[in-house]
Amino acid sequence: MRPSFVKTAIALVIGASIALPEAYSADWNGSYSASGQCFCVGDLPLRTARQIVPTPVGGQSVEQVCQRLGGGPGLLRRNGLFNHPVYKDAQCGHGPGLASVGSEDACSGSLDGVGADSVLCRSRGPRWDIQATLEAAPDATRVEVDAPVATHVPVYVTSPAGFIGKPIGNAAGAMRVSLKRVSADRTPPEGSQWVVIDGARFLRAREGVPAAGGRPGERIILDGFVYLRDDGTINPADIYLDKAEDDAPGVDPGPNTAGTGIRQEEADEGADQAAAARQLKERQQAIAARQRREDVRATARQIEAQRRRLRQEQLTEQSNRQRLDEQELARTKRRLEAASASRAQAALEARAKAQARDQASGLQAEAPELAVDTAQTPPSSTDNTITSPSMAAARPSPSEEESREAVDEASRQVLAPVLDDAEPDAVTVSESAHTSVSSALRLPAAVRPSGRNFRYLEALPVSYDVGGNGVMLEGSTSSHSRLQYFGSLGVTRQYNEIMAGAGYYLTPESASRLTLVLLAGIEYGNFELVDGQSPEISVDYDDTGVYLAASSRMVLNDRFELKAGVGYSSIFEGDAMVFGGGYLHLTRKLDLVTRFELGDNDLLGIGVRYYY
Repeated sequence: MRPSFVKTAIALVIGASIALPEAYSADWNGSYSASGQCFCVGDLPLRTARQIVPTPVGGQSVEQVCQRLGGGPGLLRRNGLFNHPVYKDAQCGHGPGLASVGSEDACSGSLDGVGADSVLCRSRGPRWDIQATLEAAPDATRVEVDAPVATHVPVYVTSPAGFIGKPIGNAAGAMRVSLKRVSADRTPPEGSQWVVIDGARFLRAREGVPAAGGRPGERIILDGFVYLRDDGTINPADIYLDKAEDDAPGVDPGPNTAGTGIRQEEADEGADQAAAARQLKERQQAIAARQRREDVRATARQIEAQRRRLRQEQLTEQSNRQRLDEQELARTKRRLEAASASRAQAALEARAKAQARDQASGLQAEAPELAVDTAQTPPSSTDNTITSPSMAAARPSPSEEESREAVDEASRQVLAPVLDDAEPDAVTVSESAHTSVSSALRLPAAVRPSGRNFRYLEALPVSYDVGGNGVMLEGSTSSHSRLQYFGSLGVTRQYNEIMAGAGYYLTPESASRLTLVLLAGIEYGNFELVDGQSPEISVDYDDTGVYLAASSRMVLNDRFELKAGVGYSSIFEGDAMVFGGGYLHLTRKLDLVTRFELGDNDLLGIGVRYYY
């Protein structure tokens, strides 16, 4: 028995998957073109598979034609593309199974099975080359007969609707029919008349059996008689039996359906129902396969969309990082330029001060001599006043006060151009008379801005009004050039105090000597008082509250700094306070610190501060 088309396709797919491990077999129902030929692939619909088409050897079903052509080189798919153009019908765009698509250039095939891309689109492919297949490998099932018993006769193929088609076969309008009895898998009933057409056996039907009806290709008309295809489903009552052979002894005329109650209409109805059931099952399988392909495509689209989204996020992040790097580079460049300008300005101010001091020193040294020369020099000849010796003797000599005024006036005249070019905060001569309040609050470039440094550790012995002597430790850090974070601990024999909080500080550009500070925090205090009498009375009292303060730090010069402020603490029924202190800069990292606090519990201490 021949292997079915489905089994042949499965064998081809398995062989292709073994030969090419990196590829997977294609899932396609229809046909494909390769090497100038058209091959069937996958499962065809039942209506298309049973349809009779003309061939060089007579009318055959599409399923028979596909079996003759074979599977071809095989259809594979890699990365969503087939290795050969595929078509949805059985003959590469020429039908059957698909309506005509129009011109030969129409997109009836594609490499991806969709044809949405013009690059992947293919026009109609070649037609079936059945003649080449017959010449290359003759059908082993065909029974060759002697020439005298073979003849060409017209054969008509019927359809279920009763339409009798035109004669099919070769150019003479007939087909080669073997009238010789040959061996077959099933022995026909004795006395029946039958013919073999292309290896398929047809039995002559009795009179009264209509030419229309049954499955496609089941019935043909030969020499005006109806013949039924011997596929094992023929009702013996429909077969024509010769009377002479039928009445011969020992001849089995076949089962009689008269006693069984089975009628030809019922048999045809059952066959139609079976065919409808097979069609329904194949349609459901095709729908399920199409749904699986749609699911795979949807998953692929989701994966591709997610890949594009991740790529876009990476590009956005890279762009943001690059923009931040450019901004940081610009800020660094501006800081370097500002620092360079500040150093240049400081150097210019230092030179102006040195020139002013040198010129003032020279004028002060020459002023007495100038004054004496002026006093001793007689009037010029151009003076019209006549001075007598007695009048000259009576004129008083310039005093020391007048000489000092002359020197100051000469100094102002000499320094006027220098003072006009110098910055206001660079002027040191007669500062109290010529500088404004804003210039007095501006920090000279040569003085370090220690009031802006809030990264320090501080330790100092203190004395509380209530609690006695002890020690206070304080630490502070800063961030963002504006924020301060601090904490302090005060410990004595009878009183303990802990505080932590944060603050905001600001140094105005027009008054760079001043730094304004706002503080807020949480404070905890604990008293342990013992009166020392007998009987002894002790009190243990603690409280927690809020601490608020506002203060300012002012840099007087390169060596000294002051601090003053007001605050409020809510612990122990709350109390306002005034505090302050001074800082003596011993080195750039170390200060001598003094502190006082006037409030509910006065404090006084002196210690050290280290800047880190």
